[in-house]
Amino acid sequence: MLRELEGCSYKEIAAITSIPIGTVMSTLSRARRQLQLALADPTREEATHEL
Repeated sequence: MLRELEGCSYKEIAAITSIPIGTVMSTLSRARRQLQLALADPTREEATHEL
């Protein structure tokens, strides 16, 4: 939300959330990848939750 909707930089997000900038970057990267996979194959997300 902070990055995509509010336009905050990674540095700003790290300061707001009190977590290291590397963690911010890796977490956002992982979240984008998961969203991309879910949008590409919606059934994949459902199958993951069933396990």
